Amino acid sequence: MIPDEAVEAAAAEVVRIFDGDFSGEASMVMARRILEAAAPHLMASAWDEGELAGFTNAGADQWGYDQKFNPYRKPTNAV
Repeated sequence: MIPDEAVEAAAAEVVRIFDGDFSGEASMVMARRILEAAAPHLMASAWDEGELAGFTNAGADQWGYDQKFNPYRKPTNAV
């Protein structure tokens, strides 16, 4: 679920980018759809960065990092 605060911030940016051509409900709908489309990619990237930082900070580099455990990414061998 996309938090309302994120939608409101994105809607304000939509209004700014389009010089007010989208406002009110239209900008909120557009912002929510954009965020919903981007969210899975942002979550996968955040997971990768956090997981990699955890391995690095724990001194566990010898184990390597494998993205196949990322629950936000489809396995590369998925059909």
